[in-house]
Amino acid sequence: DYLFQHRFQQLDQLGFDWNTPPWDVRYQELATFKELNRHCDVPVNHPGGLGIWVINQRFNVRDMPKERTTVLDALGFIWNHNRKDRKDDAWNLQFEALMEYKRENGHCNVPTTRANATKLGKWVGKQREEYKKWEKKKQSQLSQYRIDKLNGAGFQWSLTRKSVSWEQRFEALKRFKEEHGHCVVPSGHADFDSWPSYQRSEYKNWKEGKKSKLTKEKIDKLIEIGFLS
Repeated sequence: DYLFQHRFQQLDQLGFDWNTPPWDVRYQELATFKELNRHCDVPVNHPGGLGIWVINQRFNVRDMPKERTTVLDALGFIWNHNRKDRKDDAWNLQFEALMEYKRENGHCNVPTTRANATKLGKWVGKQREEYKKWEKKKQSQLSQYRIDKLNGAGFQWSLTRKSVSWEQRFEALKRFKEEHGHCVVPSGHADFDSWPSYQRSEYKNWKEGKKSKLTKEKIDKLIEIGFLS
């Protein structure tokens, strides 16, 4: 039959292994693939037929023994693969850019406001939006695998005054001065929020002898870079 011969030829071209290896062997191949590529999304034309095996796992998930789904989950296996929604290469590229930002700045709090946001800043803001959807069990572009990667990087899903240390804000202020030549931070800047006005308010309290959260050491640092006078 021509149709069947044609299909066999297509499978051969994809590298389909007609002598199907045991499940455990394929799983180890997948684990090796992930170690090299940092994801389990094997291309369908991957040499040796691993990509086809991955597709079969998704199709057979309802009949799969629990111990198999458990080990695949632990590996970060993606069960609901939607090519329209999932662009792993682009996501991983931005994640690597975030890691580079963290190496340079010591944190993952990339500015996200429209006035200051870079492509990476917009991506960071998008992850926080998608996480809110995920928490509410709504459709989200974030998978558990992506959430785990961001958590492992020390990513903060929401930013409050308490979630960012005074030292981090001060370092951001020094970088701002290096870039702009002054310490006049625009209102609502994503790196600071209301932190600058709060420092001035606390400084005023300190000068008037009132209770203040600013220590003499912090005040001296702010005076030294020209933020306070």
